[in-house]
Amino acid sequence: MQDAILLFGSGISLNSGMPTVDKLTCSLLHDEWYRDMDVDTYHPGKHPHLAYRETNNVPVIQAVLKALKHDWDNYLKKKEIPRPANYEDLYYACYALVNEEDKVHPSPAMRCYRKHFENAIINTVPKRIEGELWQETFSTKDLILCAMRFIKNVVWHKLSDNTVKPQGMDAIVDLAKSRDLGHIVIVTLNHDTLLERALTAASVAYEDGFTEPATAGDKRYFDRSRLDVRTLPQLLKLHGSVDWGFENGSEEGPTVARPYRASLSSGDAFKLMFTSEMLVGTHNKDAEYGFGIYREMDFRLHEALSSASRLLTCGYGWGDRGLNGRLVDWLYSSEDKRLVVLAENEFMHRFDPGLRNHAETLERDGRLQRTPKYICDMTAEDLVSLLQ
Repeated sequence: MQDAILLFGSGISLNSGMPTVDKLTCSLLHDEWYRDMDVDTYHPGKHPHLAYRETNNVPVIQAVLKALKHDWDNYLKKKEIPRPANYEDLYYACYALVNEEDKVHPSPAMRCYRKHFENAIINTVPKRIEGELWQETFSTKDLILCAMRFIKNVVWHKLSDNTVKPQGMDAIVDLAKSRDLGHIVIVTLNHDTLLERALTAASVAYEDGFTEPATAGDKRYFDRSRLDVRTLPQLLKLHGSVDWGFENGSEEGPTVARPYRASLSSGDAFKLMFTSEMLVGTHNKDAEYGFGIYREMDFRLHEALSSASRLLTCGYGWGDRGLNGRLVDWLYSSEDKRLVVLAENEFMHRFDPGLRNHAETLERDGRLQRTPKYICDMTAEDLVSLLQ
């Protein structure tokens, strides 16, 4: 039997009612949010204490992000890219600006843009932040770092709602439960936990690399050796998860980074927002694949690609250049590799050039199969038929 990889993006969560990228971006820029200054996190609505509302820095951060979006929208328009800038673009822009200033990724072009951007925000953002003139107390870098945390906190709040019920994932669950294929590796780019909850609700055992909790509600710590076993379907979350966090050790022992998963309904949910392990952004993700738990996820994807001859994808927007390169390399590594793309009409214009420019040849050779049907409209038998 053939080993197979199922690759899913945020599109598979929309049927359950999770917000689209555009809705997340709109909430980020226009909804009311406030900063909890005690722990430096951001929350929806007005601050519960009236005295702190005048010192809320969110209006300043939103003005900075709107200025960034204005520039990014103009850039995409000039490049004839048919979409508006979203929160992922804004996070990447912040990442690039900070890394240029810190000389992590020196860039003459970004340095020129940073000077332009600093002049622009002086004239467009509110003058006061936390009761003081921000230009005198906060550098541009300070504001951008606040904006990056704000973006991640907004995404965490919007995607960590455990009351949202998984919908349209029956085919995935039934396929994971069946033995009609060889070893199955489910790779998801989603931060939400809908897929995990759908599998658990159907009593489908899977391996995600985290230990079993000692007692109900305990943290589950990451143990890479668990992914060496191929007896269960594996679940790899390349971009992290709203229920992933990390610990930096304790006063009693050496400082070590310990990734863990915790229940969103437990007392650790608040800590997850502060220490959340989520990759947000666009072109910065490929750089982050070399560090921490993301390095392990990327390595396990490489392992899965080495042994699988079939890969099916749905809901992926083809916006991760690093991942696209891995998929293209895999497809061209052997004539027996086959890629199945569901709902292809939605994202065809964003295919990697290695696929888009050779789609007709790949289809003629039976190595690329495209269908307009979405995963929620299919059965496990349909998926098996496509993957065999």
